[in-house]
Amino acid sequence: MVAKDLGLSDESVMRMITSLLVSELTRSRRSDSFRFDTQQWRSDTALTSDRQSQGGPASSSLDLDSLELVTVATAVNTLFQLHHSGLEDYLLRRRQLGQWVELVQEARARRVTSLAFSSSGTTGAPKVCEHPWASLVDEVTFFARHFQAILGRPIERVVAPSPCHHIYGCLFGVMMPQLLDVPVLSGPTALNHVLSGRAQPGDLLVGFPFLWQQAVRAGRRFPEGVMALTSTERCEPDIFKALQGLGVSLVMEIYGSSETAGIGYRAQPEQPFELLPRWQRAQETDAITDVTANRLYVLPDEIQWHGARQLTPVRRKDLAVQVGGVNVYPQRIASQLESLNFIAGARVDLRPASEGGRLEAVIKPISDSPTEEQMRAELNRWCSDNLSSPERPRIFRFETD
Repeated sequence: MVAKDLGLSDESVMRMITSLLVSELTRSRRSDSFRFDTQQWRSDTALTSDRQSQGGPASSSLDLDSLELVTVATAVNTLFQLHHSGLEDYLLRRRQLGQWVELVQEARARRVTSLAFSSSGTTGAPKVCEHPWASLVDEVTFFARHFQAILGRPIERVVAPSPCHHIYGCLFGVMMPQLLDVPVLSGPTALNHVLSGRAQPGDLLVGFPFLWQQAVRAGRRFPEGVMALTSTERCEPDIFKALQGLGVSLVMEIYGSSETAGIGYRAQPEQPFELLPRWQRAQETDAITDVTANRLYVLPDEIQWHGARQLTPVRRKDLAVQVGGVNVYPQRIASQLESLNFIAGARVDLRPASEGGRLEAVIKPISDSPTEEQMRAELNRWCSDNLSSPERPRIFRFETD
């Protein structure tokens, strides 16, 4: 592993841009990610249907309108920090995917190599968190060596359904396979491999609790020598143990955030997280210090410490919960529901993973409300129009005095 010389290949940049585009278009078009056939996207795929797009005739078009183009260009500029190179204006002039990859690579050639990830909240204000490239390389190098040492064999392929424009997916679904020089599967192809029992010995499966819950429900055994990685939210102990019972050789949970990258790791759910070498316990209870940059980070969770190098997150301070790896805010969703004229009060709760791990809304109707059937239909319509998929309650219960 020549970690210090690790860069991003054109293929990796393309995958990150594609992942970001799907995320933005899913939000703007109130669609779902599976509607986008990204396997058909090529370097000559046009971003808009503009016949004057540079680069000659395109193989296909994403048909972005002017507002979508500005939105995704802003997102790409933010992720790759192009404004530090002076190239950000060209995103609106270049209209093919491959040309955007070229802009990113030109910026990186000008030593603009840091990446900035947005927090995953859908109803909370997203926060942009910039990371020096060297810090990300150090982290993925540490984990590559650690994983292979405790697995007792080399990692031969990375299967990463996790979105690679988020920091977790980038570290382990983009940088890890480049560092190890192994093949990588991503997106729906990776998802199908995990759920349909097509994992192979030597696979590193980069997932999250909702995915592992579905894998356990599918009940397909994994071959010996497979490692499952989980992050973005706490993985329930029964999911941990069920994966081990299905033959997964090693389950590793990563604790971290968009702001900090990885903080700690553990291989058993009852254990605390071990801090990565970069971090040190701070004097403040819920804070850590980056010893490489001498910088203090206040954590989003209340923390229980076990000595100087081990910690357990207790609960989130902002009352967010995670649905499918995405932060959502039940209290804010309840307030939005209360704006409907037939609702006197609402409460939104997260169901346990064993019961689907989705949101449930408890509705208190006004005295002269419509029938429950009518209210349920209106609630489903309103949620579909106004909330993202992770935010939408899938169960409605009605309480009356």
